[in-house]
Amino acid sequence: MNPPRTVTVYILSALLLRISNGFSSQPAAAEQLHPPVTIHSFPVGVTPYALTYDGANIWTANFGSWDVTKLRASDGTVQGTFSVGGINPSNLTFDGANIWTTNEGTNTVTKLRASDGAQLGIFPVGTAPVGIAYDGANLWVSNFGDNTVTELRASDGAVLGTLPAGRVPWGVIFDGADIWIGSNSGSRVRKLRSSDGKLIATLEPGGTEHRGFAFDGSTMWIASSSNSIVTAVRARDGWIQGTFPVGVAPWGVAFDGAQVWTANYFGSSVTVLRAADGGDPKTFSVEAAPTGIIYDGTSIWVACSGSNTVNKITLKSP
Repeated sequence: MNPPRTVTVYILSALLLRISNGFSSQPAAAEQLHPPVTIHSFPVGVTPYALTYDGANIWTANFGSWDVTKLRASDGTVQGTFSVGGINPSNLTFDGANIWTTNEGTNTVTKLRASDGAQLGIFPVGTAPVGIAYDGANLWVSNFGDNTVTELRASDGAVLGTLPAGRVPWGVIFDGADIWIGSNSGSRVRKLRSSDGKLIATLEPGGTEHRGFAFDGSTMWIASSSNSIVTAVRARDGWIQGTFPVGVAPWGVAFDGAQVWTANYFGSSVTVLRAADGGDPKTFSVEAAPTGIIYDGTSIWVACSGSNTVNKITLKSP
């Protein structure tokens, strides 16, 4: 296995046109030098698509090798690689004690104990499950093969319901009260009440292929892969606050407490925006085909599915 590599890069601001409806900011200055970024690269399994964080470790869902990799967040040391007992794990989440993966090729989800990777159960869901979110008690799984979302009880994996989720459902996130589901084909995002699964809103945030979401406490940030934009939507009422261009084909989205990050699949890049107003955009290169992205409280982690690595990004002081 190759050792981790470290790269230091300087970021140049791009002059980006922003379409704003609620946020106001001045365009970013072109060629403005920003503090350097340190990027550490760590090898993982084959085709890592998604990431989750358990409070101490980063986990990757390795679509091509049918397993997950656990890395210590402090230094990237691999703590273990664990089979999911299914085919093509495409996403994963943490429920406070366990890791759950969606196994796209076998229409199941797997529950692994986070402390040691022990397999605790494999549970059937809908056809071709991809997205997954935890609401504090239950798991919500988007099944793009049959246009449904499955709700499972986290304690034992029991299916509590299967609901319509729109055309080709993909990204899923919980905002503290409701479940948001994006489409990998259409333009609509659905919002379900987590207490009973009732559809409470259907939104059109702009663009199509809504694979990635991030919630900043009041605003939902939604990536459109086909349109290379991210849209800020006020969570309580669906008001569109602004639409901002990012890199090519954004997939995952993350919030670091002040900024929003997108992993841009075809651009092999990451874009970071100021969460307050979408301003000060910066885009810089990472390794091949980035998909998942997550913040661990200190650094941003990116799953680079084309290079079988994860990149750990740390902003250095000026």
